[in-house]
Amino acid sequence: MNPIITVATQAARAAGKVINRALNTQRELLIEEKSINNYVTDIDHECEEAILYHLQKAYPTHSFLTEERDLIEGTDPDYLWIIDPVDGTTNFIHNLPHFAISIALKIQGITRYGVIYNPITDQLFTAAKGEGARLNGRRLRVSSRSKIEGSLISPAFPRQDRFGPDYQEFVFDIAKDCGGIRYSGSATLDLAYIAAGFLDAIWRTNLQPWDIAAGILLIREAGGVVMDLSGGVEVTQGDLIAANPKMAKLLLPLISSHILQKT
Repeated sequence: MNPIITVATQAARAAGKVINRALNTQRELLIEEKSINNYVTDIDHECEEAILYHLQKAYPTHSFLTEERDLIEGTDPDYLWIIDPVDGTTNFIHNLPHFAISIALKIQGITRYGVIYNPITDQLFTAAKGEGARLNGRRLRVSSRSKIEGSLISPAFPRQDRFGPDYQEFVFDIAKDCGGIRYSGSATLDLAYIAAGFLDAIWRTNLQPWDIAAGILLIREAGGVVMDLSGGVEVTQGDLIAANPKMAKLLLPLISSHILQKT
C-alpha cells in the first residue's frame, strides 16, 4: 500500500475506534448545534484529534483543513490535508449506523490521495490519483447503467431556498421511473458508493471541501464523473452531480433546470 494511504488509513481507523468505543459503551454525547439542524459532538472533536495526531506525527510540515477547527498552517504550503472526522453526525447522534470518516491530501492544489472509512461496516475506500480506487483492496468501477429506469439514485432534498417550485415534482417523477431513491445522511458515503457502483447517481448542494475531497477522487479513479450544475469539473465545494458518464450526461440538464444556481 502507498505509504501516504497507509498513514491516512491508520488515522481513519484510529478515529473509528473512538466512534466504536463510544457506541459500545453507550456513552452520553455532548451535543452542540452549530447552526440550524447542524450538529457537532464531543466524539467529532475526539475523532479529529485522533486523525491529526497520526497525520501530524508523520507529516509535521503539512497543513490541515478540518470541519471542526480553523486551518492549521504548516511550513510546507504545497501539502494540505482535508478532514471530516465524522460525516453523518446526525445519524451518529441517533444511533443510525451510517456515517464515515473522510481524509484527503492535496499536493499543489490537486487531490492526490483519499480515504473514506465506515467504522461500523469496516469498509475502507481508498484512492490514489492515477492508481485507481479500491474497497478493502478490491478495485472499484462505477456502474454501467445508462438509463433512469432501474437505477438507484440519491437526490438532494430541499432544505434551502435554492430549489425551484417544480423540484419536488421532478424528484417524484424520477422516483416513479428509477429502481429506487435513497438519501443516507452522509454525502461522503454516497460519493464512495458511486465509486463502488452501489449507487448510480447522486446530486447535492452547498457541500464543503471536507464533504467531498476524498469522494471526488474515488469516483474519478473508478471511472465516474463529478461536475457542478453547469457541467464544470472544477468542483471543490458547493453543488455537484456524481454518476457514471452516461448517467451524468442524462441527468445534468434535468437537475440543473430545477436547482437555482448561486450568483
